[in-house]
Amino acid sequence: MSKQKSPERQLTQQQKRAEVRSRLILAPELSNRAIARQLNISHHVVEKVRQELLQAGILSQAEPRNDDWLKHPYLVANPDLLNNTSERIIRALKADGVLPLMQERNSLSAIYCQRLLHKQKKAAEEAAYVELTHSDIVLKCDDVLNGLSWIKPNSLDGCIVDPPYQASAVKSSSDKPSLYKAIAQVAERVLKPGGILVVMTGQSHFNKVVSDLDSVDGLVYHWLCTVLTLRGGSTMLPWLGACPYHKPVLIYIKGKRVWNRGIFTDVIEASPPGDDHRTLHHWQQDLEVFRKLVLMTTSKGDTVLDCTCGASTTGVACVQLGRRYIGVDIDVEAIQTSRERLAAALAQREQDSDGRP
Repeated sequence: MSKQKSPERQLTQQQKRAEVRSRLILAPELSNRAIARQLNISHHVVEKVRQELLQAGILSQAEPRNDDWLKHPYLVANPDLLNNTSERIIRALKADGVLPLMQERNSLSAIYCQRLLHKQKKAAEEAAYVELTHSDIVLKCDDVLNGLSWIKPNSLDGCIVDPPYQASAVKSSSDKPSLYKAIAQVAERVLKPGGILVVMTGQSHFNKVVSDLDSVDGLVYHWLCTVLTLRGGSTMLPWLGACPYHKPVLIYIKGKRVWNRGIFTDVIEASPPGDDHRTLHHWQQDLEVFRKLVLMTTSKGDTVLDCTCGASTTGVACVQLGRRYIGVDIDVEAIQTSRERLAAALAQREQDSDGRP
């Protein structure tokens, strides 16, 4: 068992002060000497920066500091855990349950124990059974460009979409926004604070897609994930001289950029195309990819919207994983396909649950 350390690096005076400032804001309860040992600098420098932050009102002497984690017996017995460490490790040490688990496992890696806790939490969540009925699945033929006013504001937990990628999807007119901007506007209205918007898109007009999503106040960019299609399923773009083997997936949060859904991996590999590849819809996607996106961004019992649903691959993932679902598409045939596909998924789920404890 070895202690997790940050790589040593030479810092300029300006970088040292910036590091001290960041540590003080993250954990003002740490002593000047503790921060000095972390950064291998003089504690006088830390005290000077602390006083500057107090005078600027960024830190407050009157504000109570949560120093319970510093008093944990395991940290008291292993004070070197705070030496030569990074902000990432400090955040992990402060996280609920990390120090008790480190003590239980006699571990010196806060980050490993934080990941283990996340896995345990997700496993417990997914093990719980959520009853779903046909009333938990809503399908409607409508155009997201019209605003979907029938969906209540601040009522949904997630919005996971795979809109068309062609140029027309990123063009706006005098009376209507582009498709991507309309999706963002609807998501901003219907998502609860902290709700997640997930947008899979192509690369041809990626810059315009990002611009449209960024233009909607109330949605904050969080992360860019990649879906690898190395084992087939890619579409050649000869007019651009490209044969893409990955798809960008943009993640936005409504309100503040706060992520409380645990640690995720931002690269997802798609399954090889099977016999059912695009048999239900000409833009049909890999179900396993959308299962991973649903697991990553929502919890059991949540309600998820897909306002360009096609054959409702997102919906099937939601049903399988215990999420409620709203699917919308302008194509009446796609809605009928979705209705049949989701009814089958719900029936299969009920059959699989018959023997549950």
